[in-house]
Amino acid sequence: MLSSTFANVIFDGATTRQEYLKHKFTTTGIIRLFATRHLRQLKDFIRLTSAIGGAVEDITVVVPIKDRYDFRLINAFASIRNQTYPQHLVKLKLVDYGSAKSFEPLYVSLCSQHDAEYIRVVPNSVWSKSHACNIGIKKANTKYVLTADGDCIFEKTYIEKAIAALKKNPFQVVVCKLNELAKGDVNGVVDLKNNYKKLFARSKEVYPMACGIQLTLTFFYHWARGFDERYMVYGKEDKDMLKRFLMMGLRFCDLSAKISLLHQGHKRYEGYRALFPRYYKRNTDYYFKSFSIVRNKTMWGKWNPVKPDKIKKNVRKIVISTVYFGGIGGSERRLKAIIESLPEHEFYIFAPYSVRDGFFPTTRNYHLNIPLDKSVLYDLYIYFAGMTPRYLGHRYCFNRKIAIINGTEKFSAEQLFDYAVLSGKNGAQCLNGNVKTLFAIPEVRGVHPKRLKKIDNLPQNFLLTVFNPYGPVKGKEVLEKVAPYSNFPIVWCYNDMTRSRHLKGDYKALGPIDNVIQLRNISQAELFYLYKRASAYVSFSIQEGFGWAVADAFAYDLPIISRNTGIVTFFDKQKGVAIYNSQKKLMSCLAQERFEKPSYDKSCMTRYGCRELINRLLLNKPINNFQRAPL
Repeated sequence: MLSSTFANVIFDGATTRQEYLKHKFTTTGIIRLFATRHLRQLKDFIRLTSAIGGAVEDITVVVPIKDRYDFRLINAFASIRNQTYPQHLVKLKLVDYGSAKSFEPLYVSLCSQHDAEYIRVVPNSVWSKSHACNIGIKKANTKYVLTADGDCIFEKTYIEKAIAALKKNPFQVVVCKLNELAKGDVNGVVDLKNNYKKLFARSKEVYPMACGIQLTLTFFYHWARGFDERYMVYGKEDKDMLKRFLMMGLRFCDLSAKISLLHQGHKRYEGYRALFPRYYKRNTDYYFKSFSIVRNKTMWGKWNPVKPDKIKKNVRKIVISTVYFGGIGGSERRLKAIIESLPEHEFYIFAPYSVRDGFFPTTRNYHLNIPLDKSVLYDLYIYFAGMTPRYLGHRYCFNRKIAIINGTEKFSAEQLFDYAVLSGKNGAQCLNGNVKTLFAIPEVRGVHPKRLKKIDNLPQNFLLTVFNPYGPVKGKEVLEKVAPYSNFPIVWCYNDMTRSRHLKGDYKALGPIDNVIQLRNISQAELFYLYKRASAYVSFSIQEGFGWAVADAFAYDLPIISRNTGIVTFFDKQKGVAIYNSQKKLMSCLAQERFEKPSYDKSCMTRYGCRELINRLLLNKPINNFQRAPL
């Protein structure tokens, strides 16, 4: 019998259930239908379900995916390979349904690690979970099929107990409840052997049945021609498949008392929120009108195979320790610049805080917080010294280790590294001279927004300054003293959206400052509109390790007023850069009535480029040029 709970899940109302009863086949009826009309299928059916004759009890697990690669997918794969069921009988397939090209090497690597088949598809339509599942189901030549999800973690006995139930009665579809893990309960790759019970204890039961995640005979999927491919994006395709199984005469076998399933929490319909409302309504209307068992044409599950690119042999493995991955700040921007400027290499990032905002890498050549292999020699270890992240240099094997120094604070752990990397020669005072010092400038232009956003009501002429008032070194007190003497108003931009755990700025105490226009938490598109419009850029920092804001002004050919610190030490007295070393000199610079727009020689940006330095370290090439401080 179909339980009332499951009936409510599948049929969403009495009217639909009545329609189901009109079209329902009994188990006897379906066998009679096979025997009279589908003799060849009947033979296959007998072969597959025979309890004798040595039928192989193998299973195909189908995981559809699109544009998603993180710890959730890795945990899902690990849970399948952690099953107590004999692994040689478990065939795992990842169906990549039109993901961006940058995901391909990540999926290939994941499938290689978990003995899975990678199927890359370039569809002619939007995301279709039905078609993606059907591609894997159509290729399945095993006795059973389990349709899975890239966000779900299976209990280790899931497959073993499900197949045991089907051996007793093959005319069943095995289902179970779905328990939800809240966002934040899982933040990285999990040791499932030791921590599954802890995760289950945190979870909450949210669905009486995990629609779309079911295990049954492959034959039943093939006879019904899989999921209905008229369903697009998400919505009802999973319930429709279960409804058709019931109409075939199959029973639901609820094993929730014996097995469990965890869903790793995330935003609903992640990546498809704009498409979902339109397609969900369309799918719902179609669902309530469709009651046939066999759907799709005979070419269901058809796909045009795309051979994945060969993994380049010169891909290097780079490990980075930092505190923030994404967010607003100089360290976050430098990390994004390094990852995006070296798309041909593979990065392993360790950061306790991940912020999907601000300077978040757009390339997919990285892994976040996944365990490293102690038997592997990694090519390079990069330690972001700011805010002292966890040091990994003693736990794993690295060919070379470098520390990127912020240049404003004393660094006492340099003996742990082969090189210390600075972005201004004034930063050398933070070191004891125990290691070789290298000088490098991160990629600046690569992280500029492609489009600018206009800000209204700006003065015709203004000076620009960009800094967060984390401490006296940033120069807020200097700004307050000298701003009234500036010939042009000063537009001051700052941001307090991220990094609040470590850097406490006195934002609440900020009051109006004479001759200063304060802009708080504006977007990057708005910020760089100001760079385009400003008459000059002013840095009030007493000391800088690098100075991203000055670097941006240099890239935009803005006149610059600054101390000789950070990136300014690379400029070599260029016309357009006014250096001050006292408050009196600064006030004189601000009193100018006109600023001539310079045309800078930017060769230093490439000569000391961080990308070039890292590549030379990876390839063991000479780095003499980076060991000499700029004059």
